[in-house]
Amino acid sequence: MFVWGEDARLAAALSLLRRPDVDPGLLQPWLTSLVEAQERPWSGEFDPAAYAAVRAQVNTLTQLAAMLGREPDEKLADWEREIHATLARTAL
Repeated sequence: MFVWGEDARLAAALSLLRRPDVDPGLLQPWLTSLVEAQERPWSGEFDPAAYAAVRAQVNTLTQLAAMLGREPDEKLADWEREIHATLARTAL
């Protein structure tokens, strides 16, 4: 269940990714920052708030990957694979 407006943000992201003029590298900064952010809660004293924020992003990213997986566009399939690779790097 989404409680912080993730559904609207996912719909906007999917709409943006469907555009033919969108740069294929659009998601990379977010994916990179997510992997880095996932490591922070474990690099010192555990911060539950930081952990919850990262896990919420990971959960949202999982939903986006599922949405992309239902799309017939090969560009979207490429992004889905990239997201799954990122998710593998954020697994606990």
